[in-house]
Amino acid sequence: MGSQRRYSAPLAVGIFSLIFASGLFLGRALERDPGRDEERNAEAEALRAELVTARRELEDEQKERGRLADELAGLLSWIDAIAGSQEEDGLEAWDGASRSEGPADSRGPETASGRGESRSDFDVESLIAAGLSPQEAARLRDLWSEVEMKKAELGVRAASEGWPRTYRHFQAVRQIEEQIRVDLEDDEYDLYLYASRRPNRLVIRDVVDGSPASRAGLQRGDRILSFDGRRVFAESDLEEFTASHGEQDNVRVQIVRDGRELSLVGPQASLGVLTAVTLEAPRFQ
Repeated sequence: MGSQRRYSAPLAVGIFSLIFASGLFLGRALERDPGRDEERNAEAEALRAELVTARRELEDEQKERGRLADELAGLLSWIDAIAGSQEEDGLEAWDGASRSEGPADSRGPETASGRGESRSDFDVESLIAAGLSPQEAARLRDLWSEVEMKKAELGVRAASEGWPRTYRHFQAVRQIEEQIRVDLEDDEYDLYLYASRRPNRLVIRDVVDGSPASRAGLQRGDRILSFDGRRVFAESDLEEFTASHGEQDNVRVQIVRDGRELSLVGPQASLGVLTAVTLEAPRFQ
């Protein structure tokens, strides 16, 4: 769906004035009067200069609007991230039954070990308990340390150059995080998120009546593992994947319900679900 550009009132008035002046000039130019050629040429040059200036002002305003739009998008992303962590903390209130269906460590590293125990920000022990070899767990820990160092260096640079906690800073951090997703296999990335205490599951909070999700059989409390064969770890994943399908496409959604993995097929790109993120122990094979 297209968007309509709006410009500041002074700039818009100036543009319309130039358009009007251009019309008057063209009307006079059509008059055959050789004696006025020099005058018309001077008017044409002056008008051309004003039009070039107006075009540059338009481009500058468009760039500024784009920059402001990016800043707003960054702020919204920060807010969504904060809201997501709060959603995670409050998820147990409405989903306590399904949260307690698995083993004790399914609540994540912090809950499994007890809130009073001091643990590393990257929980190697939980990876080994999930079935990963000590060597592989150490490799993921080294990767996490490397990533955290990159973020720290980025934070110092942002502060020294005057752009900390801006959209530019957010984008740079996100690029670092996205590279991890590219470098790791799905199961490895799942373990990486779990050990670093970041949400790794997308849970359906509610299903819209009559929606494709409802017709496909999705229910409140289902954990979405994959959409059309692509792993889902966050709401942004689901949004990206659903946007790539047409409304009449049939897609397969892999979920976990009551501890069992199920595969459901439903039509249309927009599922019609409300979701939240949570942290759960991966099903590592």
